[in-house]
Amino acid sequence: MSLAEDQKQKEFMAAYVPIHENFVRFCQARTYQISNYEDLVSESILRAFQAWDTIQKKNALLYFLFGTARNILMNTLRKKQEVGMEDASGFEYQENNAAN
Repeated sequence: MSLAEDQKQKEFMAAYVPIHENFVRFCQARTYQISNYEDLVSESILRAFQAWDTIQKKNALLYFLFGTARNILMNTLRKKQEVGMEDASGFEYQENNAAN
């Protein structure tokens, strides 16, 4: 790991550690039956770390993580709805063909 990456990681962790508990509770409350909250926490943290250099208000990391987690959940819901629509339309098609 380069010195710059090491410094980036230390800065990120210094900002993240104090907000960890609040963020985990947020993810637990938002996941319902959609996905595993631990996966949501991990994916959100990874995306925030990757974007750390572009985050302008680093002291607002918690709100950045909230938005990131919300977007991940919305994408997950959209994907599940698309799959559900494909399954439903395929079922109706097969049912109509069976009747003929």
